[in-house]
Amino acid sequence: MFGATLNLVRFLPFMKAPVHAVALFADGSHILVGTEKELALFARSAEQVFRYALPDGALPFIQCAVADDMRVGVAAQRSGEIFRLEFIPEQSSLDVNIAKIWHAQADINSLSMTDCSELIALGHYSSAITLLEQKGEVRWRSATKGRTWATAFDVMNKILYVGSSSPSPYRLAALSVEDGAPVAGRLQEDRVMGMAALPSPLAVAVTLSDEWQSRLAGMRQDLRPEWIYEGVYGEFITAMASDPDSDVIVLGTNTGRLIALQATTGDVITTYDIPGSIVLSLSIANGQHVAAGLEDGQVALFEYIPPYSEDEFVL
Repeated sequence: MFGATLNLVRFLPFMKAPVHAVALFADGSHILVGTEKELALFARSAEQVFRYALPDGALPFIQCAVADDMRVGVAAQRSGEIFRLEFIPEQSSLDVNIAKIWHAQADINSLSMTDCSELIALGHYSSAITLLEQKGEVRWRSATKGRTWATAFDVMNKILYVGSSSPSPYRLAALSVEDGAPVAGRLQEDRVMGMAALPSPLAVAVTLSDEWQSRLAGMRQDLRPEWIYEGVYGEFITAMASDPDSDVIVLGTNTGRLIALQATTGDVITTYDIPGSIVLSLSIANGQHVAAGLEDGQVALFEYIPPYSEDEFVL
């Protein structure tokens, strides 16, 4: 096999604030960016298409997502405001409509959206998990013993995986998307910091953390104690994104390193270093386009070139 690479394409205009959220369109043509000052949409060329500025003193945008059909996006503020965005093609550009659809009273830790934008999962700082319909109607809300929840839908959008990072013992659970009923669950010694879907028939990847290190673990659908794989990379994992269709996970660390992994095995494929910053957010689209939001206000766009065998090489 010949080596894979992460090739830096460009940096977006400097955002002047930590970039807590990034979400690529499926074709890589645009990227939604959330910071402590604004929510913005950029074309891949770095042209700004849309900007929603926050008033002074407002809490930051911390999560965002874009549906696979590239017509709808969602974004969450730390204050608990949930916004729906509609992307409307207009000749050579996009018009953007934005509307507030829900409020969670300063209580949002994570946000996940199904591929078709029909459902939005919210992991709260408090002891709750909420599933919203696409226009903000509550499908169900589950009271929990854990707090500070990470969330991820499975690839079929039938199961919502959730994990807590406070208090101990920490919790992992699989919930029915239909009604929030538990399908599987377990207690966990380490905090669950992030979650991302794995290719079927596997389930979900989780980033775990204790006082000394963080690691990535692959998990089966029934959440049995034996991980499919487990990796420690010598740095704290601060962001994660997956693309189950292309069997790729990308991690970001507290040293500015991006690590591309094979999603089904956890094997490192390639890395890229952005010295002097912390990776706060990641997005990957179509197994090819990668975006990284950094603490210093930069957004880096990459092209991911997967590994290939000698038989696949054609001059």
